Amino acid sequence: MRFDRKQLLLYGVTDRSWLNGQTLYEQVRKALEGGVSFLQLREKNLSEQAFLEEAKEIQKLCREYKVPFIINDNVDLALEIDADGAREMAKRSRGTPRLANRLLKRVRDFAQVKGSGEIDKAISCYALEALNIDRYGLDQIDNKLLTTIIDKFNGGPVGLTTIATALGEDPGTLEEVYEPFLIKEGFIKRTPRGREVTELAYAHLGRLRPDGIQSSLF
Repeated sequence: MRFDRKQLLLYGVTDRSWLNGQTLYEQVRKALEGGVSFLQLREKNLSEQAFLEEAKEIQKLCREYKVPFIINDNVDLALEIDADGAREMAKRSRGTPRLANRLLKRVRDFAQVKGSGEIDKAISCYALEALNIDRYGLDQIDNKLLTTIIDKFNGGPVGLTTIATALGEDPGTLEEVYEPFLIKEGFIKRTPRGREVTELAYAHLGRLRPDGIQSSLF
């Protein structure tokens, strides 16, 4: 779908407190008829299945009016119904709705400046690479953290404070912001003696293990 500045003149966000006895579908149609040119579906109280059914209905309505449609608070659902701009960005958003929506805004800017204005896979990949966010969702600091453990500490184990000093970062920030995702995705692991990178980290960075064996992602 093509995005331009005209489509961003009236940004609508759904809110059930304003329904006044009508269905959300009816309210959204009225909003679209009234000139809403970009719609965000926000829902916190429905079950996953009910949210999915609602999202599909609202998506069809938005496509009827040729209005961009995004989903807040549920990246997996955005992927399932293929909401505009969601697929490539959700792959790199760490499963975090706020990050997914922030990336959508940044990618939209790239599409307008560097492309035709259309957010497709090509422009999404181009923008995300320019933002130093790779296909695993790792950013510049994530990759620097992994590289530091490999290059300076032979892959570990090494203490968090030592890593933070080498990176010039706060230990608390590394532990609370960066480490959980790297552990969850299998790039590093905690041991009694400190942090170690995994086979996946070596393969991702194209580095040799200390024993000289080349790791592979396949």
